[in-house]
Amino acid sequence: MKSAPTDDGIDTARRDELDRLESHLQNQCSGRVRNLRLRHSGAGIVLDGTAHSYYAKQLAQQALMQATELAIAANQIEVV
Repeated sequence: MKSAPTDDGIDTARRDELDRLESHLQNQCSGRVRNLRLRHSGAGIVLDGTAHSYYAKQLAQQALMQATELAIAANQIEVV
């Protein structure tokens, strides 16, 4: 049985998984990345948000790589 799509066009099960991963990344990054959001694209997961350092940006990507086997399509966390 397939899950119904959410407002962003992905199924509920996938959105729940992305929400779980977002929460995990927030814990791993200890607030170093603000407005952290994960999106699903056809190629994989896209990270969005803002950070004050490239280290924090990389930390979020590494934490995601360790938490899931889904492909990372892009890390669009902006360093400000």
